[in-house]
Amino acid sequence: MLAVRPSPLLSAGIAGVLVTLSIPPFGWWPLGVLGVALLGLAIGRPGDPQSGRPAQALFGRGLVFGIALYAPSLRWMSQFTVPGAVFAVLLESGITALGVCVLARRPALLPVAIVTAELFRSRWPFGGIPIGGIDLGQAAGPFAAIATWGGRLAVVALVACAGMAMVSRGRTRVALVAITLFAMIGPRLGGPIGTHAVGGPVRFAVVQGGGPIGHRARPELALRAYQEQVKATEELQQHVDVIAWPEDVVDRVRLRESDATVGATLGGLARSHKATLIVGEVEAEGPRQFRNTVVAYGPAGESIDRYEKVKRVPYGEYFPFRGILQGLGVKLPKRDAIAGRGPAILRTPAAPLAVAISYEGFFSERIRNGVRAGGEIIVIPTNASSYRSTQVPTQQIAAAQLRALESGRWVVQVAPTGYSALIDPNGRLRWRGPLGNRVVKLVDVPRRLGLTPYERFGDWPVVVLTLAGALGGVGRPQLRSRRVQPLAYRDAP
Repeated sequence: MLAVRPSPLLSAGIAGVLVTLSIPPFGWWPLGVLGVALLGLAIGRPGDPQSGRPAQALFGRGLVFGIALYAPSLRWMSQFTVPGAVFAVLLESGITALGVCVLARRPALLPVAIVTAELFRSRWPFGGIPIGGIDLGQAAGPFAAIATWGGRLAVVALVACAGMAMVSRGRTRVALVAITLFAMIGPRLGGPIGTHAVGGPVRFAVVQGGGPIGHRARPELALRAYQEQVKATEELQQHVDVIAWPEDVVDRVRLRESDATVGATLGGLARSHKATLIVGEVEAEGPRQFRNTVVAYGPAGESIDRYEKVKRVPYGEYFPFRGILQGLGVKLPKRDAIAGRGPAILRTPAAPLAVAISYEGFFSERIRNGVRAGGEIIVIPTNASSYRSTQVPTQQIAAAQLRALESGRWVVQVAPTGYSALIDPNGRLRWRGPLGNRVVKLVDVPRRLGLTPYERFGDWPVVVLTLAGALGGVGRPQLRSRRVQPLAYRDAP
């Protein structure tokens, strides 16, 4: 009796879809492991010819897997520019395919290939695009705890090892199962490793002004967002230490009020509440550039500190290959964001706060930068109001959960239309606001000091282990095969 098997390319495509379904807004984390397992079968199934062009075949399977994963998970880019989104998907998929082609000639090395590709794409091109990655699908699952020790790359490695353990046998399976169980159970013992509470909690007022979602930036919407934030803050009666506003709700490029008037209003709000007011502001820098900043106004009403966004959204805040896209007739915004510099921290009377502006919350190194500079609480002002779906807001929550685990800090996220959230150092979502509605949430946020193993050593331990695996290998696994006569098929590239 013949066993009919799907082609390797089809298996790789299904594997990419399964991983996609593990990532928010779906969030079915076990499918991430199943997806890697199916990719392992696709690149090392019994019956593949050992002659011909195996590297080309592996590249093709890795490319199909990547497209099936990144085309859905990066579709938010198409709201800004379709050609840019297509280019980004193909580039991200190509990085994955190259990792599979070069490093997964032995199927047991697929975890090494996946981690290497994730490491590379989180740093290049455009400074990295970690959004839509395998790690985000595990934020609410049992594998996330390893982030305290090895960050998002360790989470990716653990998913890959668990997937390959499902399709390997012999000593390879034993080793992968042991690694998976140890990495799942060990980090959950003892809570946040290396950090401790300090001082009293900081009372935050998380101000979400509310409003419609799925609308692009326009002067009338910028004015409305600003006014809604002011109204919600004016209604605040309780005493708080910090009033947190979202990203770019003070758009000085589009607001129909003078900078002096806006500055007086913001300073007055901080002074009247005797609190630190943290505000996301957009500032013009000539006719073709702008700065995305967070400004802190002290209880006396004066500006006391500021942080300028370092990691910009490609094809969102700035447009690589602008000249080429405009030559193709693509209509683009006139301004590009300028990349900021300096430590990711705001020093306020309430506490030193590690800050990541929106997209930066996907980058472990930005949070690590702020925590190592002395940040005791993480604040993520964000703005996903221009997106028509919940894809980006839910992925931002998942990223914030991983940043909490990596840093051993509480995370306060604030958005104009949602999702605002509070996350504890164990990565648990303690509160999430509604989408689109106005809400002012009072939360007492504990301060923490100390460094987790990840904050102390960063990605280097995972990078060294990955390099060792790539150079030395882990032996030749034998994939399970059914005791049937395989149906011959052409090896698809």
